[in-house]
Amino acid sequence: MGLFSVSEEEKARREEIKKCNLARQEETEFNASPIGRAQQAYKDGLGYYQTSFDLEGVGRNTLNILSHSMNTQIKQTSDPVGAILTAIEKEGWDLIQAGFTFRQTHQDSRDKLLASGQQVAITGQTVGLYLFRRKP
Repeated sequence: MGLFSVSEEEKARREEIKKCNLARQEETEFNASPIGRAQQAYKDGLGYYQTSFDLEGVGRNTLNILSHSMNTQIKQTSDPVGAILTAIEKEGWDLIQAGFTFRQTHQDSRDKLLASGQQVAITGQTVGLYLFRRKP
């Protein structure tokens, strides 16, 4: 046995600790998700459950920022919405209201070249707001 070698029992114990930590982390992530919070709200006996999550991000990439371009890009930031809403309904909820809003996170402006006025580039997220009622 070498000076720094580890016994098989120690290797097995370390693997078991890794598995437990991974399972705990997955459970924590699920409980923080809209589906996990819906499950907890149902267990708590609530009559209504409201959730919101980012749907799309509107912003500029690094090249646009460095070149002072005002062009923006849209990218999807969440899982498919239908899958999330279906999973929440399977937890015992009926979707009764859906709304959407834009949350601005940043704004850049600069004077137009050889013209009056300004150019503005806005970044932010499109947010979906959903209200569910407990199924009878």
